[in-house]
Amino acid sequence: MRLAPIGVVAEKLRARSSEARAAALEHAKGHGKTAGPLAAHIASLLADPDPIPRLAVEALSVIGAEGWAALSVLEGLPYSAVVLKAMAVIAPNAPSVEARLIDALFGDDEASRDVAGDALVNGGPADAAVLQLRLRAFSFSKAKREGAHRALAVLARIRPAAVEKLVAELARGSNPKAALAAARTALALGPLAARAVAASRDEYPDFPVEEAQPEPGRLEPADDAPPIDAELSHGLELLGRTASAPPADLAEGLQTYFVRQRDAGAAPDDTAVQGLAAVWAHCLMQGHRWSWARWVRADERALVLASPAKGHMVFPAAWVRRQLRKKEPTAVQQFNMLASARPADGEPTAVW
Repeated sequence: MRLAPIGVVAEKLRARSSEARAAALEHAKGHGKTAGPLAAHIASLLADPDPIPRLAVEALSVIGAEGWAALSVLEGLPYSAVVLKAMAVIAPNAPSVEARLIDALFGDDEASRDVAGDALVNGGPADAAVLQLRLRAFSFSKAKREGAHRALAVLARIRPAAVEKLVAELARGSNPKAALAAARTALALGPLAARAVAASRDEYPDFPVEEAQPEPGRLEPADDAPPIDAELSHGLELLGRTASAPPADLAEGLQTYFVRQRDAGAAPDDTAVQGLAAVWAHCLMQGHRWSWARWVRADERALVLASPAKGHMVFPAAWVRRQLRKKEPTAVQQFNMLASARPADGEPTAVW
């Protein structure tokens, strides 16, 4: 069959049948980056039986950075090479992911080490890894030295100049000759090239007939939503605004900030993202009477901001990250549009 609409894919990802979920993941891959809003649910499928985890990672690989909202889901899953790979294809340089990749690179699990190596080839924290390589190679800890020896051959094809210099220094000591020989062999092979993402295709698998359709998602009250005062203060400071500023002015300040960050090629840290998310939440609550709610669908639970009529919702931090990646941020346009948002016929619509 032809590529299914994104709404159908979202529905089939929640199907009871593993065959339907597997087919939905193939269709999600076909949508590429536009399947970003599905990333969090795709990540939750990594706990499914085979072959779902492999297909989920493949889908997240195609979605790439647009799947940032999946990181919080991935961090809550049991650690494995599959989970690490999913995190690496989304945000290899995010602080929490970088730390995991470095640990995996110097660890004793071969599968995780391979994942870390692939991530470094495809734009991951290679410079940080080389710095750790030198520190660990000369550490008093035997375990750290052994980890550095294991990583030599991997980093030799990613940062050959730095590794070649280190190999020459290590050769003067009593270090394992096998590790040095493997590194020299890797240096002779030359640098690794980044792997290309698989291209889309014309035909996709049919969806099996479902015996019963899953219940649609819903919004429930979230009276236990944590306060955002500290995050709001930080976000307002970044924008040079105060809490008393009109919501429309804050929306304009957000858009100006997003454009400036895009032009500078800068990526704000997580603290800044949370601060900006709090400002957007403040805009919607003060300007349009939005309120905190809990999005519930099957086994999913997520804190969101919902419109008064419960027809629209937003994941504030994910919204900020999406705006930062847009060529033309739409903070002002969305703020104005949401003033007249109408109830949805079915599930609430997520605003990105």
